[in-house]
Amino acid sequence: FDVYETDFGLGKAETVLAGYCNKDDGKVTAAPGREGCGSVDLEVCLKSAFMNALESDEDFMSFVNFM
Repeated sequence: FDVYETDFGLGKAETVLAGYCNKDDGKVTAAPGREGCGSVDLEVCLKSAFMNALESDEDFMSFVNFM
């Protein structure tokens, strides 16, 4: 299901989120990327200590794009 090409009456989607009730620690949701060409959008749910450690990892962050 390509959510970025579907218009639900408010224009095309800018991002995809799993919803409030699906936010368990360690959950990763993947969707086809908005840019296409094999890109992937990830929603990563982590406890703040783990997320801070991940954001501090320069090697990891070199592969991350923010919209």
